[in-house]
Amino acid sequence: MAYNLNEIVQIKREIEKEWSKKLNVNNIDIGLKYVGGKLTDRIAIRVYVDKKENVSPKDEIPSSVSGIPTDVIEKIETFELRVLEMSEEQTRISEMGQRFDPLCGGIQIGPCRKVNGNSIRGTLGAIVQTQEGKLCALSNFHVLCVDTDWKIEDAVAQPVDIAGCPTNMAGNLLSGTLYGKFGKTERVVDAAIAEIKDRNVTSNIPGIGKITGFASPEIGSRVRKVGMVTGLTYGKVEGGLENMSVIPYGHGIGDVTFKNSIRITADKDHNEIFSRNGDSGAIIVNEHNQAVGLLFAGTTDNSITLANDIQEVKQTFQITMYGGDE
Repeated sequence: MAYNLNEIVQIKREIEKEWSKKLNVNNIDIGLKYVGGKLTDRIAIRVYVDKKENVSPKDEIPSSVSGIPTDVIEKIETFELRVLEMSEEQTRISEMGQRFDPLCGGIQIGPCRKVNGNSIRGTLGAIVQTQEGKLCALSNFHVLCVDTDWKIEDAVAQPVDIAGCPTNMAGNLLSGTLYGKFGKTERVVDAAIAEIKDRNVTSNIPGIGKITGFASPEIGSRVRKVGMVTGLTYGKVEGGLENMSVIPYGHGIGDVTFKNSIRITADKDHNEIFSRNGDSGAIIVNEHNQAVGLLFAGTTDNSITLANDIQEVKQTFQITMYGGDE
């Protein structure tokens, strides 16, 4: 029997409460099935366990449920934000950075202010436009707002050079939201926009080109992104529907539990990993150059990258992609 994705979601929800009580189970989601450690194209209800071992019949996971295959994955995942926090000494040694004119997606961005003595660096995802016509840089909350001390009109720099502000100013923080904590908390997003001031902009992202619009992410689809640290990388949406991911934020914010984060694994024909710290804020596009996600976190072993659904981000700020320089 063939099921559409909505029907699979419903079946997963029906069994989730019971299955979550089984021995070793730590998470359940919907995504592509692994066989022999390799990703297949079959969608499955995936059960993550601390350890695969012989269990009593009541704790066994059946090979399928209502005709839908299951996948038992031995994995305890720990996540981290894909941002860089660097002292002035580390900045001089590790990273020079450069000023981009015009501003575009895929480049370094961050707040002018220091946080706990460090500078914060992430990725400018794309140039977007508000309903009022304001041109803005889109990135993450944890890149542009960072902590509990943020405020509207905070200065944003490109590149981030604490000593250089306001020389390298790109604009001022216009809005930020973090699921369950700040802003429009019903939206499962980690995002912020800064109004661009006195800087030129382009809709072209190096290595990707112009984003053609927005689309919902699809399990199994091939994607790309340009991040400040790893540049252009290729990946595949391996799952994430109905998942739960606990992300440590620190800076007085604490842990945030995200649901339905897009999970992306690297396309090993092109690159070993999809993202590293510093790539937070990058826009993820599908094969039609449509934006599908906003990168914000990943596993500490770099095997999985997490992104917010770009449709949620779009609705949060009521934005469109900047369509200039056509």
